[in-house]
Amino acid sequence: MYLKLNLLLLLPDLSLGDGAHLSGVFNTNESILDFEIKSANFAWKDWLCKDLEVSSRTTKELSKIDVTISKLDYDFETKFENIKLDQIGAFGDWRYNLAWTSSDSIKFDGILKANARINSNSIALDVEQSQFYFADTLWSLNENSSFNYQTSGVSKANLNIQSSNQNIDLSYSKNKLEDELVLTLTNFELQTINPWLVKSKTSLMGKINGEVNLVDLNSSPKFISNMEVKDMFLNKYPFGVLDFETSFNQESSATIITGEVYKDSSSVIEVSGVYFPDIDTNNFSLKLLILTNLMYAIWNLICLLFLMSLLEQVKDVLIFLATLIIQTLMERYG
Repeated sequence: MYLKLNLLLLLPDLSLGDGAHLSGVFNTNESILDFEIKSANFAWKDWLCKDLEVSSRTTKELSKIDVTISKLDYDFETKFENIKLDQIGAFGDWRYNLAWTSSDSIKFDGILKANARINSNSIALDVEQSQFYFADTLWSLNENSSFNYQTSGVSKANLNIQSSNQNIDLSYSKNKLEDELVLTLTNFELQTINPWLVKSKTSLMGKINGEVNLVDLNSSPKFISNMEVKDMFLNKYPFGVLDFETSFNQESSATIITGEVYKDSSSVIEVSGVYFPDIDTNNFSLKLLILTNLMYAIWNLICLLFLMSLLEQVKDVLIFLATLIIQTLMERYG
């Protein structure tokens, strides 16, 4: 009860289920620490762990931690099952294994492996060649993926994920003056994200090629992109080809938006706009030039606006993940 009250005071969004159990033994003669945590429910904000079990042994030579979770829910929906995380190694030099499954009809399971070197000044995480399924597609997390963090304020990360015909590259760099995140997609299939669109009763098809660049995430994020979507279908309706580009004007502190939808080499809709990220209201304007019959143009416009909202969500997710990682590391090691 004492532990539970202290955790709730330190982390008000954390909730431990009734019957949570903590036990441990410290052998001072041999410098061995054993402890175990069991909790039927362990919740944080919209996340809920079921049947959480943590066991650990630390000696002078070795540290080992095993974590198992039967189900991990988000917003009352089970996202992962049979989660197992292992950490083993000497202090500052650890090996990690993370495995999970899913009971969904769409295959989603895998194993990720990595090695970490940690000292008082830095964290270096190197990924081993790993594979996982997402949306029935087998992906490989390549061994040249890595993450480096220094307490001096310098951070670097590289992530490369491939399927048989798709490629995702994510790179992040930060120093005391600036930070930048770059996402590059090659033949990325839109149907890969359909599992996330179930509630909206929306399905997508098509391939994305291009780059998304986020600069100055910690101050005033700038969204720069150059994307092309080929052979796009929205709810099985042919959309055509979309070219979408954003750039940043330093003098006016504005994001410039340009886009074009074309079919059979002919333009259907041309889009231009301006977005002022530093202004709270009346910060967005958009102009459209319709070059085809009205009903076809309206449908393509709906598709275009939907895609623009997806890109905005991608930007928000990338900013959230980068900010969360940086803040967590600063709080713990900086």
